[in-house]
Amino acid sequence: MIHSTVHLIRGLLCLLVLNAAIQPVFAEPIPSDEEAPQFVTAEHFKLNKRDLNVQAGQPKTCNLWFLVRQKDTCNSIVNIARYFSVKLTQATFLQHNPALNNECASLKPSYYVCVATKTAAATSTTSASAEVSQKAISSSTSAKASSTSSESLLNVLPTDYSVVGVKGGCQNRQNIEVMQRDQPDAFNLLLLALDKMYKANTSDPWSWYQVSGIHGFPLTPWPDPKDVPAETSTTAGYCPHSAATLFTSWHRPYMLLLEQVLVSFGEQIAHQFTGADKEKYVAASKIMRFPYWDWIGVETQSHTPAIIKQQKVTVVTPDGKKTIDNPLYSYRFKGKDEYDIFNNPASSRLNGTTFTTRGDGTPLNFKTYEDLVDQRIQKNFIARRQRTYEALMSETGYNEFSAALESVHNELHNTIGGVSGGPGYSVMCILGFASFDPVFWLHHNNVDRMTAMWQAANPTLKLRPGKSTKTYQRPSGEGNDDLNTPLYPFKHADGSYWTSNDVSDVRTIWDYGYGYPEVPCNQVSASSTALDDFTTAAMNKLYKGDVVAKRRFRFMKRAADKKMVMWNVNIVVDRAEFIGGWGIALFLGNPPSNPREWQDSDNYIGGLSILGGDGDSEKMDSKMISDSVPLNPILQARGLLTKSQADIDTYLSKNLIWRPWDQTGPLDLSAVKTLKVGVTNNQMIIPADNKKKATFGAPRLRTKVTSSKKAGVKSPTELINPVDKTGQKVELDVGGTINNITTPKTETAAPPAAPAPVLASQSTAAPAANARARALMKIRSLLNI
Repeated sequence: MIHSTVHLIRGLLCLLVLNAAIQPVFAEPIPSDEEAPQFVTAEHFKLNKRDLNVQAGQPKTCNLWFLVRQKDTCNSIVNIARYFSVKLTQATFLQHNPALNNECASLKPSYYVCVATKTAAATSTTSASAEVSQKAISSSTSAKASSTSSESLLNVLPTDYSVVGVKGGCQNRQNIEVMQRDQPDAFNLLLLALDKMYKANTSDPWSWYQVSGIHGFPLTPWPDPKDVPAETSTTAGYCPHSAATLFTSWHRPYMLLLEQVLVSFGEQIAHQFTGADKEKYVAASKIMRFPYWDWIGVETQSHTPAIIKQQKVTVVTPDGKKTIDNPLYSYRFKGKDEYDIFNNPASSRLNGTTFTTRGDGTPLNFKTYEDLVDQRIQKNFIARRQRTYEALMSETGYNEFSAALESVHNELHNTIGGVSGGPGYSVMCILGFASFDPVFWLHHNNVDRMTAMWQAANPTLKLRPGKSTKTYQRPSGEGNDDLNTPLYPFKHADGSYWTSNDVSDVRTIWDYGYGYPEVPCNQVSASSTALDDFTTAAMNKLYKGDVVAKRRFRFMKRAADKKMVMWNVNIVVDRAEFIGGWGIALFLGNPPSNPREWQDSDNYIGGLSILGGDGDSEKMDSKMISDSVPLNPILQARGLLTKSQADIDTYLSKNLIWRPWDQTGPLDLSAVKTLKVGVTNNQMIIPADNKKKATFGAPRLRTKVTSSKKAGVKSPTELINPVDKTGQKVELDVGGTINNITTPKTETAAPPAAPAPVLASQSTAAPAANARARALMKIRSLLNI
C-alpha cells in the first residue's frame, strides 16, 4: 500500500495534466488517464519506504522518485522529468539506477526509479522535488486560491529582462485562425494579455512600446536606458535587415521575448478569475502560445486573418464580458511621450501618427485600408507560394534560404504598409516602426516557423559567416557576422548574449517552450533523419499542391516524380543605391501610368523589395543582393507554358518591363547604376514521395529576353559577378542558384507543364470559370490529390 500522501502528490499531478486540460508533450504519450505520471518526493519517500518497490543501488542523495508505468521507457521517463523542470539525461538516469545495468529494457513496472539527487545548489531551498511539488501544487490549487502572487505563477518575468522562453512544457504555436477556433480560452487570454501589454507604462521594459521599440525607434538602449553602449547608431534599431546574415536568427529570441511576456501576463490574468472560470483559464494559460499567420496556406490563400480587421472585439474578463478595442487591429500610442518618435526627420511621412494603420496610400489621412491590403496580398498568393516552397525545398545553404525568405518577408511588409510604386504611409513598410503593428508579430512568427521547418529538414546546414549589417549596437557594420556574433540586446539568464549558435539546432525551440505543427514538440526523441522526413512530408503536403496541379485522386496509382520547367526573373542590385525603402517592380505588359495602381494591375508580377527607413535615414552600406521572382503563374494564366521555349523568349522580350521606385515615387532606370535583370529557366523535379525534397536543375540564362533592354543581362557573369557601387566586380554573398547559371546551347521545346491554378485577376476566362478553378485548387490541396 502506498501512503495517502503519495496519492496526494499523484492527485496533484493528475490535476495538472488532466483537469487543466494540458497534455504534456512526451516522446511516448501517457497510455491512459489511470497511468498519469507519479512522483514521490524525499519527505514522502521516507514515510512510505517500506511500502514502495525500489530497485537496489540507488544513491543515498536521491530526493525524487518516479513510478515506472507499464509502457514506460527510459526516454519517456527522462522527458516527463524534463517537462517538470527536472534536469535529467538518459546517462544520468542510468547512473542513478545502477540496478538497470545500463539496459533500459530491464525497467520494471510498479517500481520506483530515482530521477534527481541532492546537489550543492539544491540542498538549501530549490531541490528538484521542491520544484516539482511547486508546479503541481500551484496548478492544482489555483481554483481555490485568490492570490496572484509570483509564488503561485510559473512564468514570472525575469527581473534581469533575460530571454528565457516559456516554462511549464512545450506547446505548439498555432495558426491564428486554428487557435481562435480550437483554443478559444487561450485566444481570449491572448487578447487580454495584449491589452495589458498595450496599457503598461511607457517606461516599462515589458510594455508593448518598449518591446516593439527594440526593432527600431525610439533608438534607446533596452532594457535599461542608462545602459548605453559605447557607440550607437542614430538611424538603425537593433534588428539586422536587408540581406542580413543574422536576419532569421536575430528574430527568434525577439519572438521568444514577446511570447514570454504575453504568457506571463495571460497567466496573471487567468489567476484573477474565480471558481470554475479560474480553473478553465489557468489551464488555457498553460497551452497559450503566440500564433502565426500562414500567408501561403491554401485555406486562406494569403487573405489577411479576419480577426485583425475587426476594430472591436468581445472578450471574457475576470469581471465579465466586455467589448474592447481589438489589440490585433491596431496599437494606439499613449500620448506624446510615445508618438513623438514620429516627429523627427527619420519618420517624416508619419509625422502626426497616433495609432498604427495598414495600406494607407495617401499622406497623413490616418486611415487604415484593410480591404486594399487584403486584395493586394491575395493577388500575389500563387507566386508567393511558389517562391516560398522553392526556398523551403532548397538545400543550397542556410544563408541562401534566409535571404530568399527575407525577400518574401519584405514584399509582405511593403504591401501591408501601402507601398505601390512609391512610398507607403503605414508603419509596416518603414523598418524603424514596423514592429508597433501587431500584424508584424503574426508575420514574423510565420517567418520563424518557415525557418524552423527548413532547419528540421536540413539539420547539417548552418549559418556561414557573411557581411555585417549596421544596427543600433553595432553602428559601423564592418567585418562579418557569424554563429558567435551577439544578437543584441537579448541575454540569457546567466548574462551572456544570445548568438546564432543558440538557435542553429531547431530542437532548441522545444527547450524554450514551443514548437510548430510541422516541427512539433512530440518529435523530441526523433532522430535527425526521422525529423527531416516528418517535416519535409509536412511541407510537401501543405505547399506543393499549387506548384503541381495534380489530376489524380488518392485511390489512383501514384504517378512518378513530376518534372516542370520553371521560369524566373533574376534581379541583382546594390542595396546601397537609395535611402530608405525602395525596390524594382516587374510587369508583363505596360504598367499603369499611376504608380499607386501598379500592384492592382493584371500585368504586375512582383519584384524586389527593400525594407528600409524614411526621410533622412542614411544609406545602407554597400552589398550586392539578389532576388528571384517566378514567372510561371502569369505564363500559365496566359496559356504560354505549353509553347516552345523560343516562343516564350520572344513573348518575354516584347512584354517584360521593370521599373525602379523609392520613397519619392518611380525612378528613371538610369538612376540605378548597379541593376541587372536576367531571365532564366530550369527544371524542377517534384517527388511523388512527400518525404523527399524537390530538386532543381541549373538555371539557363535566356539572353534573348533581356540583352537589348536597359539594365538587361547579356551573359551569366553579369549576375554571378556583378559590379557594385564602387565599380568593383564582386561575388554575391548569397548567390544561391544564380551562381550556377549557364547559357543554353540550343533551344528546345518546353515539356508540357501541369496546369497551375489561375488567378482571377490574371485570367481572360469568364468569372464563373475562375471561381471553379479557385475552388478546385483549394479542394485538391486539402485532399492532397
